[in-house]
Amino acid sequence: MRARPRPTPPEAAAAGLRIAVEDEVLQAYLDGLAAGALHPRQATPLRIVYTAMHGVGHRFLARALRRAGFEGVAAVPTQADPDGAFRSVAFPNPEEKGAMDRALALAREVRAELVLANDPDADRLAVAVPDGDGYRMLSGNEIGFLLADDALAHDDAGGRRKLVVTTIVSSTLLGRMARDRGAAYAETLTGFKWIADAARRLESEDTRFVFGYEEALGYTVGRLVRDKDGIGAALRMAELCRALKARGRTLLDRLDEVLVAHGMSHQAQWAVMLAGAEGKQRIAAAMAALRDDPPATIGASPVVRIVDLERGVERGSDGGAAAFGRAGVPRIGRHAGDRAPQRHRAQDQVLPGAGRPGRDAGRGAGRPARPRRALRRHPAVPAEAPGPGLAPPPQEAPHRGRPSQPRPK
Repeated sequence: MRARPRPTPPEAAAAGLRIAVEDEVLQAYLDGLAAGALHPRQATPLRIVYTAMHGVGHRFLARALRRAGFEGVAAVPTQADPDGAFRSVAFPNPEEKGAMDRALALAREVRAELVLANDPDADRLAVAVPDGDGYRMLSGNEIGFLLADDALAHDDAGGRRKLVVTTIVSSTLLGRMARDRGAAYAETLTGFKWIADAARRLESEDTRFVFGYEEALGYTVGRLVRDKDGIGAALRMAELCRALKARGRTLLDRLDEVLVAHGMSHQAQWAVMLAGAEGKQRIAAAMAALRDDPPATIGASPVVRIVDLERGVERGSDGGAAAFGRAGVPRIGRHAGDRAPQRHRAQDQVLPGAGRPGRDAGRGAGRPARPRRALRRHPAVPAEAPGPGLAPPPQEAPHRGRPSQPRPK
């Protein structure tokens, strides 16, 4: 039997198979973004470069930025319009090597102060910022730290306790930020459906959701969209960058302050591609071996807790075991979660903090030194991740002092 040919867009519309979203929907979305702004509109100019990565984000973010007072945003012209062939990139993911090359080249040309990138369906956000003579891509966790810090500091929760949510594959720093600021915190399984579900379930007359994120560049800023929203997150990041610039500061300055205040956190990522049925079998064998003979140490760090989400068992270093329901979220350190099976990400090593900005501000030392080089010279200290629901985050106290090494050029 011969397959029916795929209808053209006009044919699909005539048959009721294709329904265009009216502009009123977009207008309501843009109105919601404007109403949720955390900083007043300012006259401070900000040079922005944006790429839609051959996707649908350009016309939406351009309108959102224009309404917020950002003029002259430079878009990567060859990536501004939807193109399912993704002709200028090997793979249209801002995290992939080479995908940001054209945006960064344009940023160098116009001396951009902020580089924003959406993936093709515009639900994720990547950010690059000036660093020395070039540009530095922020990690997904670092973007999350900045947006969470902004929401915890400036979102109007109407007197209610603020709630932030992340997943078991993201950094534990958000839990410490919530603890230090008296906010509620929840940690879920991997995937934004779980973040949105936690936000819906845990909001109450006393608690208001303000931010959620996952380290794979997914962010939900406020209550307008109960899913990851690359347009809203990009607008929120631009507004934060402009507000900081008006005070003579940068995103990296603020990131340093967050790390100093709540505890140093260093992330690294790698990917191993195991394709096809053979790759699936290798993954299954590796997981079986890990369950049957778990390591006692990873590098020089002892393994203090092992959590098996599939079997619903948690083991401590003393050999004791505890069971939990599979529907629950255990108190764990790091886990790859239910991300695509061919990809594994290394997660963060957490170091105790190094003082608080408020105490250091009066010492005349200027802005805090960048922690990246110092992090490489210290052993990792295991951090306990917060538990499910509104359980309190870990209670380890930050170490006093300041990072001693300057940031590398």
